[in-house]
Amino acid sequence: MLNLTPASSPKSEECDDYHETIEYVQPQLRHGIHKEQSASKRFISPTIKLPEAFNREEKKEKMTRLFQIVRPAFKCSYQIIPDGEEPLYKVKNLPYHKGGKPDLALLDGPDETAPVLIVCHMPKLSRHFKIGFGDPTGPEPIVWEDFIKPKLGSLERKISVSFSGDGHIVETGQGEREEFTWKRTRHVSVLGKKSRAASLHNRKLVDEQGNILAIFTHATAIGVAGWLQIEVDRGRDFDLMVMMTALSIHEWMRRQ
Repeated sequence: MLNLTPASSPKSEECDDYHETIEYVQPQLRHGIHKEQSASKRFISPTIKLPEAFNREEKKEKMTRLFQIVRPAFKCSYQIIPDGEEPLYKVKNLPYHKGGKPDLALLDGPDETAPVLIVCHMPKLSRHFKIGFGDPTGPEPIVWEDFIKPKLGSLERKISVSFSGDGHIVETGQGEREEFTWKRTRHVSVLGKKSRAASLHNRKLVDEQGNILAIFTHATAIGVAGWLQIEVDRGRDFDLMVMMTALSIHEWMRRQ
């Protein structure tokens, strides 16, 4: 009868205050009947289960999505591009507008003919922003939420939204209310992207429990505003909220 040598316990090595690498030591057989398993084809005894941390990491890798936010030199508008793909959204930026037009408008496509999905007003005489989920000029009702700066001089901004059961953002009272906060970070960055710890643009989005849901890392290259990494998959409305709130912080600071 074969004798299984006990596997060493899973170990976790923390790289920084966010990213961690989880190593899983494979069970070894004493008599050499089974060859060493490759990283992609792990031997798992029927009586041995993968640790929960490993399963969570595998699931997390599938949910994490990376976007490049581009603003070409001498241009005002932005493009949001999924990593390795074609441009997904165009963001119209009107820094010198007058009247009631939004400062930022994210469009459902790469050009200006696409419909508006979400807008942001950034009043010059207020530290608070207004986020509108929908097209203010369209026939459908729009959900407005405050994107607030709690204290003068603070680097935090908060937004509270209500989600319906299917993940859409709805009016207050029609769904579960949740609060999200963008905080400045010196140590958390998009994996594989260089960042300057001194930059005020680097941010992380956390929920009420302190879980990191998204990361924005400022880029120093000409024509690139930064990289946005969304860590959870909660539907399109959630993604749009993350994109617009992150971009509004970046654009406001760029204008100062």
